[in-house]
Amino acid sequence: MTNRRRPGNASLRGWFERHGLKRCGRNQVIIWRALTGYAQSMTTLELFEHVYPGFVGRRGWRLAVVRRAAERYGQRIEPRTRPLRWRLRDDIEV
Repeated sequence: MTNRRRPGNASLRGWFERHGLKRCGRNQVIIWRALTGYAQSMTTLELFEHVYPGFVGRRGWRLAVVRRAAERYGQRIEPRTRPLRWRLRDDIEV
């Protein structure tokens, strides 16, 4: 097997590095886009809908995965409410 670069990845490389998204996973990129583009603040369940669109079933561990991914680019809004609300961290540039 050869190590080939896919040409689709090269076109986005500069964009990701400019926005500080060089080392992050799929869920973190989706949450970053949701927090920057859709609303001032979002609940964990709204972020869940962005990460797993149309998911039907038990959320279980997937909800914890969304919470952990949101901690990278979001901060919890205090005082803590139910459902938990997130907003974009101040030190993240858009």
